[in-house]
Amino acid sequence: MAPERLMRARSVSIDVNSRDTVGRYRGGCSGHTSRVERVRRWARSPKSPLYLTTAIVGFLLLLTVPLFPQVRSGVPDAPSSELTPPPHPLTGIAPASQRAAAGIPTGEWVNVTPGTSPSGRAGAAMSYDAATHAVLLFGGCSATACPTNDTWRFAGGTWTNLTGGTAPPARWRAMMSFDPAIGADVLFGGCSNATCQLNDTWVYRAGNWTNLTQAGAPPGRNDGSLVYDYNDSTLYLIGGCVNSGNLSATLRCGDNLLWMFHPNGTWSKVVLTGGSPVPPPRAQATAVSDPSVGGFLLQGGEVYNGVLAVDQGYADTWSFSNGSWMNLTGGAAPVPCCARAGGWDNATGSAILFGGVSAPPGFAEYASTWSFRAGAWTNVSPTLSPAARSFAAAVYDPAGQELLIFGGENSTSSSLGDTWAYRLATFPAPTASPSSGGIDVGQVLTLSAPPAAVQSNASYLWLHLPGCAALDLPVLHCQAASSGNFDLTINVSAPNGTSGESVPLLYEVYPSPAVGTFSTFPPVVDAGQSVTFSASAAGGTGLYTFNWSALPPGCLSTNSLSLACPPAATGNFRPHLTVTDSNGASETGVLPPLVVNAALGLVLNVTPTPTLVGTPFSVVAMIQGGTLPTSIAWSVLPTGCRQGSSFVVNCTENVAGTVRMAVTARDSSSEQLTHFLNVSVVLPGGNRSNGTPAGTNPGFLSQYGLYLGLGVAALLLLLLALWQRARTRSPPPSSPPVPTRASLPPGPNDPTENRLP
Repeated sequence: MAPERLMRARSVSIDVNSRDTVGRYRGGCSGHTSRVERVRRWARSPKSPLYLTTAIVGFLLLLTVPLFPQVRSGVPDAPSSELTPPPHPLTGIAPASQRAAAGIPTGEWVNVTPGTSPSGRAGAAMSYDAATHAVLLFGGCSATACPTNDTWRFAGGTWTNLTGGTAPPARWRAMMSFDPAIGADVLFGGCSNATCQLNDTWVYRAGNWTNLTQAGAPPGRNDGSLVYDYNDSTLYLIGGCVNSGNLSATLRCGDNLLWMFHPNGTWSKVVLTGGSPVPPPRAQATAVSDPSVGGFLLQGGEVYNGVLAVDQGYADTWSFSNGSWMNLTGGAAPVPCCARAGGWDNATGSAILFGGVSAPPGFAEYASTWSFRAGAWTNVSPTLSPAARSFAAAVYDPAGQELLIFGGENSTSSSLGDTWAYRLATFPAPTASPSSGGIDVGQVLTLSAPPAAVQSNASYLWLHLPGCAALDLPVLHCQAASSGNFDLTINVSAPNGTSGESVPLLYEVYPSPAVGTFSTFPPVVDAGQSVTFSASAAGGTGLYTFNWSALPPGCLSTNSLSLACPPAATGNFRPHLTVTDSNGASETGVLPPLVVNAALGLVLNVTPTPTLVGTPFSVVAMIQGGTLPTSIAWSVLPTGCRQGSSFVVNCTENVAGTVRMAVTARDSSSEQLTHFLNVSVVLPGGNRSNGTPAGTNPGFLSQYGLYLGLGVAALLLLLLALWQRARTRSPPPSSPPVPTRASLPPGPNDPTENRLP
């Protein structure tokens, strides 16, 4: 701080507004006028110890500069800590969403044969048990047991042997279907060792087989079709090789009578309305429940009559709905064939047929796959298919969204034991941009169909999106509206009716960054005091970056969730914190307000001045700045002083000298400022017992004593140098002068007789 200007005044003012320095004194001062003549004579004296005197004077003047340490106390700055943003790890893969069909979906065959399976066999009966959500397999003809009566369960890709307890007699080429009306699987007929055309009825419920055979059951048969019509909630039996005895030349292998099963275990023949067409008698046809026709389909089969030597295969297609048959034959269709495996495939929304054997005389097994949708058949055979076969068991598995086939026999009559699943055909997964790391809610994700799926005039259906609209485009710009893990999939339908679905692309969308848990502590400070701003961050992707803004002067932004700094200016402030994640998404939060007051200051006034012995004087403390409320505390008071109020001390000193006292100012922000004050008490008339001239303010000497001492010392050194130079220039003594008249003793009348020699 620059030296204060010396002024004469009636009071002593001490300004301690600065916390970095102690108070400065200002006041009147009367100096001693130097006597030039006495100094000149003293300097000319050859005996004067000038160097020693100069050193003593400078030393004494330096002693007049007291040190006044400033006492400052307060609450230490709170430590700052940077909060690490919560990691954001994958918490688990979301279950694959149920696939939806679009257009005419195309499927693919996948070999799902597990390590443990039923023995290879043909002519087994298979149904889906909706009560246990599993596929049920019974009987068949294997190389080691023909027929057999073991029971198997397929669920979750695993076969389990349930054989045990009561079970139907061994058989193959029987008919079985699940009846939702009774919540059980119904088994009818088939061929045993002794009798080929059985007519007993069994149900499988809760792991147990029960014989429900009653009078009035349909004639015994094998190779018929048992199918549930969801339109009228009825289980129907149609066709088969019907005979009352063993296989013989008189066998009538083909029937077209329709029977229905009742929940009480009885059967009744269906009487059709007059004039309704009826499919020709047949066996080994494939019946499939098809909601698109409002009932079920009947396709293919053969008729054989040993008496008439008739053996004919069929390629026609019929539908049964609301008690009537309708011939749907026309257009492309599977070749005349029998013993095909088939069922309704909900994943592709169509009836699926596979394999079969041609009618005699060829008896050739097939490996083609056909789909019936919208009244037409389409050959949808994929590149990879199960081996050609006939008499395989088939049923749709809703749990796996796939059509399952098991076993059968090949062209050499060898029994097969593999398991295949027909599923939606898949393209490679779509590509996403950004390709890795995910995005935040509100950001745009660009999805592109795989090149193999992009075709001219194709239709595109995007599935399982994060809250954006599914547009019919091969490239989709999706602004995410939901967070989580998504199986991003595209279904493509070509103009020729084929379609496929891509492999799902797992993609994660994170919640957008969020800022919260704001804190400004303390909320009110003095300029120069430390304040800590802090917040928390959540959501977003990867590592965060932080930027503080709207800070008070004296505070600089740091890349952390916590910022401690000393504001350098007064005012009201609302700092902002912006959190940005690795995807560039950001969120800004506003912290609680901060009030910065002026720094705590203390001004002391002593009146009257000069202070005289025996005369009352007062010391008044005035607080400037700080955070209200403020307080004053006096300490180190002399015996002649009494505190009149918290801000005033009244004193009367009867002895000349220096009175020392201390005062401490505090405010509510824990700021503290202590000042020590020296007041000189002088005798009336200006004589001071301690040698300080009357009217001289000790604060003045303490502030400027050093400079005055150095100045006087420099002046004395200059005078010494001049004196020594003058002595060195004195002329040397010359020879005695020739006596002159002037040098002779004067006479009595000589006018110079009164001159001094």
